[in-house]
Amino acid sequence: MADYFFNIPPPPNHHHRSQQSTTGDSKTHRDQWIWKPADMRSTPSRLVGIDWESENFLRGRAINWVIRISVSLQLPQLIIATASVYLHRFYMRKSVRRYTPKVMSATALFLATKVEEVPRKLEYIVREYLRIDENGDEIQPGNLTPEDSEESASFKQQILYFEGILLRTLCFDLAVDHPYTTLIQTVKNIHISHSRIRPIEKSLPIDMADRTKAKSLAQASWGFLNDSLMTPLCVIHRPEVIAAAAFLIAVVHRVIECSSDHQAASDPSLPLGLDESWLRSEVYRHLNLPDISNDPASEGSSKAQEWWTCFKVENLQSVYESANVILDQYLLSSSSFINQCALKVSICFIFLKFSLSSIPFPIFVHSFLFLFCIQKKKKRLLRLS
Repeated sequence: MADYFFNIPPPPNHHHRSQQSTTGDSKTHRDQWIWKPADMRSTPSRLVGIDWESENFLRGRAINWVIRISVSLQLPQLIIATASVYLHRFYMRKSVRRYTPKVMSATALFLATKVEEVPRKLEYIVREYLRIDENGDEIQPGNLTPEDSEESASFKQQILYFEGILLRTLCFDLAVDHPYTTLIQTVKNIHISHSRIRPIEKSLPIDMADRTKAKSLAQASWGFLNDSLMTPLCVIHRPEVIAAAAFLIAVVHRVIECSSDHQAASDPSLPLGLDESWLRSEVYRHLNLPDISNDPASEGSSKAQEWWTCFKVENLQSVYESANVILDQYLLSSSSFINQCALKVSICFIFLKFSLSSIPFPIFVHSFLFLFCIQKKKKRLLRLS
């Protein structure tokens, strides 16, 4: 999919506003579907006594149902993304206690198939949902509900009833701007800028002048965007910010994978064998757009255009915030390998935030940041347990 988008030209600039959400332009901060992070403390579910961890878990369960049913019905990723955004927007105005995730996920999926013009019969959606119990487990074949049963007919009527509530809650604003196109087009532009200035360096873990490596980063970022749907980022940050966050995670993770060759040159007392100065040079040198009017060596200097500005992001802090939200869900995984990778990337983010400083971190600062990050993640996990 990323390879397909990588080969298409960017959309024309004219009539761009007509393709945006009818509720306002997110680029000018007039979008009613973007909330502040502090607003998560006063969602309708929180006001009726549901803590944020439980609400976030129920939202994730609803998204998981959407994904599973979409795979069964062979629906594209666009349907999953649109239905997920509908759910997150809906639960910013309605409580998960009154509107249960299972029936609302079915309703959002049914509506998304019609909006994105990939329709599926309601009977098919009901049939797939009745194969899964409230815990998300598949029901044994002998215990499946017949399609002509009263329960099946009742579930179908519930979807039709709640569809009207969903439409009114969304103010009939069904156009959703997803970060996928922004991601692919921006990576493509960064690749073109690098390929025009300097030759390909095969030995580098990240080389945006190399078309193959650029596509690989785009595909990895695409996967992180898919995982971000489990979080409420789509109602906190604009699609451009989420796309930049996914791209940053993919880049840092790729650098970490190749860092084993550089551990011998780094200080062995550094946590997880990460060399902070090497990390910063690799991430920024080959991501920042080189200054065409200057020498190619200027791509790491202050004259080069910073990579995150290509995503039309106003500040880098919001990118780090979004990236950390995506990473937090990986720390809940039962896989120690995934936890370790997420922890490494989190620590790298701390290093990169201080990239403007020319003073290297002392060893005790590295150790302090490492322990601080560990304790922060442990406290978050304890709250969720």
